[in-house]
Amino acid sequence: MQIKSKILISGAVVTLIALACIQWYLTSNSYELQKRTIKIDALNAIAGTYSNPEIAAIGDAYQKRVLQQLTTSNFENQAWQPGLIKALKTSCDSLNPLFNTLFKAELKQREIDVDVQVILESLILIDSLQQADTLYASQQNAPLYLLGNTVKNHEDGILINNRQWTQDLDGYEVPNTAQLLLKTKIYMHLDKLESAIVNKMAGLFIGVFILLSFVIYLVVYAIHNLIKHKKLSDIQRDFINNITHELKTPLTTQKIALKQLNNLVEKQGALKVAEPSVKTLNRQNTRLEKLIDQVVNNSLGYKELKLNKEHFEISPWLRAVVNDFKLTLPENVSIKTLINGEGLSINADTFHLATTIINFLANAVKYDAQNIELKTEIDNE
Repeated sequence: MQIKSKILISGAVVTLIALACIQWYLTSNSYELQKRTIKIDALNAIAGTYSNPEIAAIGDAYQKRVLQQLTTSNFENQAWQPGLIKALKTSCDSLNPLFNTLFKAELKQREIDVDVQVILESLILIDSLQQADTLYASQQNAPLYLLGNTVKNHEDGILINNRQWTQDLDGYEVPNTAQLLLKTKIYMHLDKLESAIVNKMAGLFIGVFILLSFVIYLVVYAIHNLIKHKKLSDIQRDFINNITHELKTPLTTQKIALKQLNNLVEKQGALKVAEPSVKTLNRQNTRLEKLIDQVVNNSLGYKELKLNKEHFEISPWLRAVVNDFKLTLPENVSIKTLINGEGLSINADTFHLATTIINFLANAVKYDAQNIELKTEIDNE
């Protein structure tokens, strides 16, 4: 029983852990799927905002500002390159409030709330011989934030696009330069989306937590009851073992005394009148011993009950059982026996069969029967 209890408890704990892991896996997958879906929706929404003519005009505006600064630069002055970068930054700073307003409005219509950043990756002049003169490179300089949320660190965001603007400089007064190449990167920040996902899945999280807590409670409660019942079973078994041991001591003494009395009856014919009573006492003493043994055996569990079958003649045995029971009857109760099948023998456990018959008779007396009839019949031999 102790090993079985440990196996049950271990199995319950392992099952609970497995259930919690599966639930965590499914919830995490749901969260990641939701996040991936919203990310795709955000990418599509951001791509759609650039089709807005006003947002596209902002890009054209700072690009024109670069061209204007480039064509008015004094190339003999060494400070013309930083001046070009500064003009680009100044232009973007002036356009950024409008860009943020338009961008947020477009995303709101698509029910998406994210932050974007446009940073300058490189600004390159290419001459007629296809030799590049890098005016700015993000790998060599501090990040230059052009548009969007310029407060956040772009490294915390997700790169969603690389843009490139190329302008031929034929007709512009830029010496030995054939082309202007401006590259930008667009980053997306999902901070608000993650909180939105959590809010959206709050009901699922709460439901999972409640169900898991309830399952944990049930398992703990079941284990607690199992341990409690095991302790009670141990106490009951110890009690039965102790009390049956104490009961068997006087029974053994009584059995020895009855044996001596029986020997005396057999030797002295004058006491023959006491022989039926002595036999009755012997039978009941044996029955009481078996009843005590039955209590011990039943405490081990019904499935462990064993029958000790023997071959005996049914009629005299049944009469002896009824005669012993008659000794306990009140005066107003009578038992009539109609026993057929003289000489018929059966194979059965005499103790348990007698217990069954006596229980029926005792119940009849208990429920106020005045006349009890016990009848046997032979059916199919």
